[in-house]
Amino acid sequence: MTAAKARVLVSAPFLAFASMLLVAPLVGCGSMDTPSMNVNQGTGGSSTTGAGGAASGGDTLGGNVTLSTTRTVAAGQTLTIPAGTTITLADGASLTVDGGLQIQGTAASPVKLVGATAGAGAWTGLVLDAGAHVTATYLEIHGADTAIAARPGSMYIFDHLVIDTSSTMLVLSSDGTIGHGTLRGLGDSQSGSPVLINNASPQITNTSVTQGLFGGVDMIVVGGSASAPLFDHVEVADSHCAFHMNQSTGATITNSFIHHNAYGFMIIESQSGHFDHNNWEDNDINIGTCASGISDEVADNYFAGEAFGDGSCSSLAVTGTTPAAPYATGIGPQP
Repeated sequence: MTAAKARVLVSAPFLAFASMLLVAPLVGCGSMDTPSMNVNQGTGGSSTTGAGGAASGGDTLGGNVTLSTTRTVAAGQTLTIPAGTTITLADGASLTVDGGLQIQGTAASPVKLVGATAGAGAWTGLVLDAGAHVTATYLEIHGADTAIAARPGSMYIFDHLVIDTSSTMLVLSSDGTIGHGTLRGLGDSQSGSPVLINNASPQITNTSVTQGLFGGVDMIVVGGSASAPLFDHVEVADSHCAFHMNQSTGATITNSFIHHNAYGFMIIESQSGHFDHNNWEDNDINIGTCASGISDEVADNYFAGEAFGDGSCSSLAVTGTTPAAPYATGIGPQP
């Protein structure tokens, strides 16, 4: 890391997932310890319902709505939120889904979930419990503790998603899709990893994840040997590690723009991954701190500088075409 860019690493401990026995603080990619994640992140608020309807949630919630306590959509019920709705949630409250949620925002009239108190972390966020099935278009989430917590057994489709001013953006412990996302961290105020994936295989496409803490906090942390996330046409910038793979099997990063990070990619326990046709630019180290015995494909990438900058990735090799200049089109988020 250059002297101009060097910063003190930020430690942000998380509670362990129930399936993980080790509890270790997140100390950035410089450590071989496994950053642990809390499967129940997003817990908060009361179990009762605030203004806006019955606890069963089998109705429509529209207009300008204030929820003074947690709103729960019960199993077997579906809540519909039409275009143009703004829901303001009190401190500690959440929108929790055990059944169905349909968010029907449009480009001209998005749906907004915001906190009653300005600033990150005042309200809990959107919580998807086991059995939840959520479809959302043109959704904005502002000022949450954990903007979206998708617990094991939930399902989700988010298209045109905006998240900002939230302490954590995504905690994904189930499969689903996120497309056309604009995810913004807290910059110098970011104290923990904004995106956490554990034993899940979400598909994240045409999405920008930026404005983390350069040199201080990992942006996307993947754990659990069952994790096989797909990142296609994404942009990840402004972090310590853009991607930190603690464990994964079959992870994919393609057609993406990874830039302005201390490390573009750190690989601890990754098998059968495919990291192809990406632009790696303005990273202090592009791919590094590789553990022994990893087995991944690294093909047809552009690297500004060395592909494996710290000499630790002896079990990996660059294959295919390595262009002399960045791929000019087809890289990063597409309309």
